[in-house]
Amino acid sequence: MSKLTRYALFFLACYFESSLNILILAQTNIPYYACDNFFNYTRNSSFERNLDRILANLPLTNSGYGFFNSSSGQGPDAASAIALCRGDIESIPCGICVNNSIVELRKICPNQKDGSIFYDNCMVKYSDEYLLGSTKMKYRIVDWRADNVTDDAPSFNRDLLNLLNNLTVEAAAGGSLRKYAANTMTRPNSEVTYGLMQCTPDLSRQQCTNCLKDAVSQMVENKVYGKVGARVNLPKCNMRYEKYRFYNDAPIIPQPDSPPPESQQSSSGTFQIYILVHMAVVIN
Repeated sequence: MSKLTRYALFFLACYFESSLNILILAQTNIPYYACDNFFNYTRNSSFERNLDRILANLPLTNSGYGFFNSSSGQGPDAASAIALCRGDIESIPCGICVNNSIVELRKICPNQKDGSIFYDNCMVKYSDEYLLGSTKMKYRIVDWRADNVTDDAPSFNRDLLNLLNNLTVEAAAGGSLRKYAANTMTRPNSEVTYGLMQCTPDLSRQQCTNCLKDAVSQMVENKVYGKVGARVNLPKCNMRYEKYRFYNDAPIIPQPDSPPPESQQSSSGTFQIYILVHMAVVIN
């Protein structure tokens, strides 16, 4: 059993909305989940048929780097779903995680129009709202470990925020296949902290930046200071840090092939000028 002390703090996306979304945190071995109980669907409805269709199709839509999306229907019957595996997870365990998440999510949110589930290796979300490119926040989950750092807490927090800010920039700079970053910081007492930040790759650079800054602000607002580990799960991004390495090296996204060299001929004879074209992409 994890030693993680579980505190889930949920916030409405808009504090002035008249409707109250009731969200549920998992109390079983599932790390975290949320069901929006304010909007339910009826059995055998068009929405349920569309939801069944997209969740059955979702595991087949892997972008190649752990992002999945599926949608079906129009108007009030439309359903949309996404899944995101942690950036270092290989294809097979990623697919297993997504499949298991779908099964569990249907059990714990049996008739809700919006539901999310978060495992360590992946997350799955479905909704009656279109999800691609959206940054709407219905909830925020903040969780931290009970243990405190053993050295100077204010200095640790400053170093941690620097690490998270750097990871935010790196993750947001990722391309349309993956927006993910992981790195470490080493304290003067030689203790290492491992950090990870990730957005769904359908977000723009600015959307990802804003989402991750919101995640960090939730940690700050809830006074998660001097703790040896914490995480924040939002619908389209997440962050985590621990005193142990909880991730592996992420698969490399290959660079596109460079075009072949061009040749030119002068009036005084034939010679070749090789123009080496370097195609660069950001590797997360």
